[in-house]
Amino acid sequence: MKRKLYAVASIISCASLLFACGNSSSNEASTTASSAKALTADSSSDAATSASAESSSESDTANSSSTEEASSESSTTATETSSEDDTIKVVFLGDSQFNNGREDGTSIADYVAKMTGTTCYNLGCGGTTASMPANDEKYSSNDATFVNIVKYLAGEADESIFDSYDGAQAVASTLDKNDIDYFIIEYGVNDYLNERQISNTSDGNDNTCYSNAMKNSLSKLQSLYPDAYILVCTPCYAQFWGSDGSYIGDGNIVDNGIATLSDYAANCRSVGETLGLSVFDAYTGQYMNLDSTTASKYLMSDGIHLTQEGRNTFAAVVAHFINKDRGLDDTTIDTPYDIDTYTAS
Repeated sequence: MKRKLYAVASIISCASLLFACGNSSSNEASTTASSAKALTADSSSDAATSASAESSSESDTANSSSTEEASSESSTTATETSSEDDTIKVVFLGDSQFNNGREDGTSIADYVAKMTGTTCYNLGCGGTTASMPANDEKYSSNDATFVNIVKYLAGEADESIFDSYDGAQAVASTLDKNDIDYFIIEYGVNDYLNERQISNTSDGNDNTCYSNAMKNSLSKLQSLYPDAYILVCTPCYAQFWGSDGSYIGDGNIVDNGIATLSDYAANCRSVGETLGLSVFDAYTGQYMNLDSTTASKYLMSDGIHLTQEGRNTFAAVVAHFINKDRGLDDTTIDTPYDIDTYTAS
């Protein structure tokens, strides 16, 4: 039976809702000028190690504290190369799963740049949602939601949506919005934690609902970039813990009063498939072996954010999709990627 989040309201609200994938301009104050550059392929041995790890595994795929967010909200740049593939531009849109690791070059975007030899622009913003806040919510709508970022790409909003996210703002200032080859999209856990409705079937334009916002924003992105490849990533499997350290349950059973996190992930997957887009199901373990038995390796102590090894494994799956589209990988992921293959590097 699904557990209602009445007890969790005080737990996830205190430990998750306000800080999960949190955004803070002060947290990002340490962002350096180098963040204005795109992440590019690194010709170092680390790049070779990551690429080799992905190849070998192919035969076999909220809530952090404010302190953790503070360290991850900074930005860094991978070493630039003169590779011809640097002209292929990949844009990451999502929450702190993408933002984490900026400071030390271990973000998902950093790893993908190394594994694919492409130029990656990381617009991940901690604490953000796909959907817009409802009128009775206290959160500002003038923020880097997926809805607003797509408006920004369409020229309907300016860079002020990134004002609270120095890392993403620096990257956005260098992005040529007219020249993008790949979009990697990941939202959902903060919609769940903010108790956003999943859908409004009577009003398809209601972007305060998660599925509506995902469908409308993805459709608009398809119209803006008809030649771009769009990969939709579901929220990851997660576990929830009480303030006293007690285990509450995982995303399969903990209900926020609307649905479970697994329900949000299923809706994300359905939206992507309905629109004919590629979907990376990061929740069910189809592409990487994240589940209740491996959660301690994949997830930080908060039970939501990916560890460095988890980000590396996630990136390997993304790299597989990109390289397969480019004709550089003719394999299929029949066996989920094993996190043990992707040690810290």
